[in-house]
Amino acid sequence: NVVGFQWSWGFNYIEKVDGQPAAGPEVPKELNAIPDKFQKDFPEGAGGVYDVGIPGTRNPQNGNPGPTLWLPKGEKVRFVLTSRDVIHSFWV
Repeated sequence: NVVGFQWSWGFNYIEKVDGQPAAGPEVPKELNAIPDKFQKDFPEGAGGVYDVGIPGTRNPQNGNPGPTLWLPKGEKVRFVLTSRDVIHSFWV
C-alpha cells in the first residue's frame, strides 16, 4: 500500500505480523478501500495487519534518508496506490 503526500510518500507492507492470532484482527477501514480482486492475493492469514515503513528513516546500507522500500528479488510485486488528498504520480 503506497500513500502519496505533497512532498514525500510512505508505504505499508501487507503481511502477517508474528504474535497475531490466526483469525487476525478486524480489517481496518483503510484496507476496505482495496478491491476484493486485489485482496485475494494478500498473504495467507494477513488479516489486514501492516508492518509500516516510516518516512524519513535512513537506509542502513548507505545512510540515505528514507523511506527505503525493500522488495523481494525475482518476485512480482503489486502496489496499491492511495492518497489522502490528490492523485500523485509514482514510478519505480
